[in-house]
Amino acid sequence: MRIKSLTLEQLLYALAGLLALGLRLWGLGTPALSEHEAQWALQALNVARGQVQTLGGQPGYILFTSLLFGLLGSSNFLARLLPALAGGLLPLLPGWIVPRLGRATHLRAAGVILAFGLAIDPGLLALSRTAGSPLMAVFFALLALTLLGRGLPLWAGIAAGLALLSGPSVLQGLLVLLAGWGLIRLVETWLYPTSDGADQPAPESLPRLSLPRLDAPGKRAAVIALLGTLLLAGTLLLRVPQGLGALVSTFPAYFESLAHPAVFATLGTPVLTAPYQLLTLLVYHPLPLLFALIALVRGLIALRHGGQWALRLSLWLLAAFLLALLVPDRQTGDLAWVLLPLWALAALELARYLPVGHQQPTTLVAGGLALLMVVMAAVLQFNQFSLARFEITPPLYAAMLGGVLVFSLVAIALVGMGWSGPAARLGAVWGICAVLLLGMFSAGSRLAYRTPNAAAELWSTPPSAGQMAELVDTLQDLSAWNTGHTQELEVVVTADSPALRWALRDFPQARFVSGLAVNETPAVVITALEAELPALELAYRGQDFIWQESPAWQGLLPADAISWLSARQAPVIEQRVILWARADLFPGGTTGPLSAP
Repeated sequence: MRIKSLTLEQLLYALAGLLALGLRLWGLGTPALSEHEAQWALQALNVARGQVQTLGGQPGYILFTSLLFGLLGSSNFLARLLPALAGGLLPLLPGWIVPRLGRATHLRAAGVILAFGLAIDPGLLALSRTAGSPLMAVFFALLALTLLGRGLPLWAGIAAGLALLSGPSVLQGLLVLLAGWGLIRLVETWLYPTSDGADQPAPESLPRLSLPRLDAPGKRAAVIALLGTLLLAGTLLLRVPQGLGALVSTFPAYFESLAHPAVFATLGTPVLTAPYQLLTLLVYHPLPLLFALIALVRGLIALRHGGQWALRLSLWLLAAFLLALLVPDRQTGDLAWVLLPLWALAALELARYLPVGHQQPTTLVAGGLALLMVVMAAVLQFNQFSLARFEITPPLYAAMLGGVLVFSLVAIALVGMGWSGPAARLGAVWGICAVLLLGMFSAGSRLAYRTPNAAAELWSTPPSAGQMAELVDTLQDLSAWNTGHTQELEVVVTADSPALRWALRDFPQARFVSGLAVNETPAVVITALEAELPALELAYRGQDFIWQESPAWQGLLPADAISWLSARQAPVIEQRVILWARADLFPGGTTGPLSAP
C-alpha cells in the first residue's frame, strides 16, 4: 500500500501542534493548584471516590478528569491534562479549515502563521495549563464547526456534545460566532447588493458564509450523536446522573449572569472591568494586536480590491471584542474568543512579510537590520534591569526608550537609502516581530510555569497558590520520621480552603474542623496565621507557609508600573498558615513550654 507523502504545509502544521503540546505538557504538574483550580479538581476527585455531590458547571471536565483519577491516581498533572490537550490540539484546526477556503498562497501561509500563533500565545498557554479553564469549550466548539464543514455530521455531533458539556463558556462562543456571522452577512449585503436582493459575489470569489446543507441522514446522524454524547459522556456511562443536572442548570445560570454578574462570581472568579481586559490584550498580546490593526486599515483601504478576508475577520473580531466588554460577568477566559480572530487577522497581515519572492541579498540585509533591532532592545532591557536597583524613574526610562527608537529609525533609513526600500521594510517588520515575540515568550513562560510573581499577572485568577508543595513535603517528612509512612500522620486543619483540601487529599487522617476541642492534642495542626492559639505555642513547634497571594494595588497598574512591566514586580497580599507539629514528634522533644514560632 502506498503511503501518501506529507507536504511542507502539513509538516509545518504538525510542528505547530508538537510545539503547542510541548509548551503545555512540560512541567504541567509542578505548580500547586490555585483556589479556583482546586475547586474543580476536588469535584473530580469526589466523583472518582464515589462520593455523591452536586457537580459544577463543567460536567465534561469533572467527569473525564475523575476517570483519569480513578485509573491513574490524583495529581496536579492529571488535573490540568484535559485543558492542556485541548490547547495543544487547537493549532491543528487551521490545517483543516484553511486549505478548504482556497488555493491562494497568501491565505495558506496565513493559516500556518495562525497555527504557530495559537501555539505560543501567552493567554492560550495560561488557560491550557489551568484546571477547569474554558479552553475545552473553545476547542470542541471549533472542532464541531470544522467537522461539520468537512461533511462529517456524526463526528460533528459528538464534538458539539462535548462542547456543551465543557461549561457555559461555549454559550459565549456561540454568541460570538452568531454575532460575527450576522455582522458579516449584513455588511457584505450592503457592500455587494444586486437588483434581485441576492448577494453579489465578492471580487475575491469568497466562499459563501453559511454552514453546509445536510441531507436528512446527515441531520439525523448529527442529532443522534449529539444526544448520545450528552447522555453517555454527560453521565459517565450512566454512572453519574448528576452530570446532566449540572448541564441543565448551568445554561440558565449563564443567561441570568448577564443581568446579575454575581452569579458566577460566587465560584471564586472575580468579575473584571472592561479596561482590565483592554490592558490584558495590550500587555500580553502586542504582536497580534499591532498587525491586526494594520490588516484592518489595509482591508478598509482596499475593501473592493482584495480586502474581503480582512473585512470578515475584522467583523468577527469586533463581535468577539464587544461581547467580551459588554457581558457583565466578565472573566479572563472570555478573551480566548477574542484571541482567535485577533490572531487570524494578524496572520493575514504577517503573511505579507515572508521572504518568499525576494532576492537573497535583500533578505540578508533585512535579517541584519532585524538582528540589530533585537540587540538594541536587549540593551534597553539589560539597562532597565541594572537601573531598577536605583529606582528608575519614568522620565529616565522614556529617554532610554526614545534613544533606542531613534537609533532604530536611523538604521532603517540608512538601509532604505543605501540598499533598497523592500530591505528596509522587511528588516523593520522582522525586527519588530522578533522583539515582540521575545516579549510574548517571556510573558508566556511566567504565566505557564508560575514564577513567584504569579499573583501579579493579569491572566492569573487570584488568589494564586502559595507554598503548598513545601507544606506537603514537611508533613511527609514528619510522618515518615514518626510512622514509617509518608501520609499516615494525624492532621487537623482549622484554615479550610479548596487548595488545602486538595494538597492534603492523600492524608487519610486529615480532618477539617472549625476549631480544636478542649485538651485535644493531634500530631499536627494547621491554622491561619491570624488565629490566636496560645496553647499551641506551649506544646507545639510552628513553621509558617504562604497559603495564598493576591494583588495588593488599586487601579489597573501598580504604582511602579515600569518594574511591573519588566519583571512583574508588584506588591501582593500574602495569607499564611502555620503548621504546628507536636514537640514530641521531634528527637528529644517534649511537650513543655517552647519559644514562640
